Amino acid sequence: MPSWIQTKDGFIPKDEYRGDNTRSQATNILPDIEPFVSPVTGELITSRSRLRVHNKENNVTNSADFSPQYLEKVRKEREREQYQQGRTERIEIMKRMTER
Repeated sequence: MPSWIQTKDGFIPKDEYRGDNTRSQATNILPDIEPFVSPVTGELITSRSRLRVHNKENNVTNSADFSPQYLEKVRKEREREQYQQGRTERIEIMKRMTER
């Protein structure tokens, strides 16, 4: 009994299936990175391997490692903290003004 694969066009025999992948089956090779100066240490980063070592040595990561949802959550938390800090400062100023 033959096996079948369901595709967007219907069912085809498994031995005839070649996949829906329209990309080449060749290995993807990442291009070199543009050299840049690290904002953490000031050193010149010229390769991906040097970037990995640098990130590990300094306990940092690239912002691209985080999802947009995570970055939005962190932004909102930071804004909330800044608002709370500003609120506390405003209350202290009002207290000092009323004591005069």
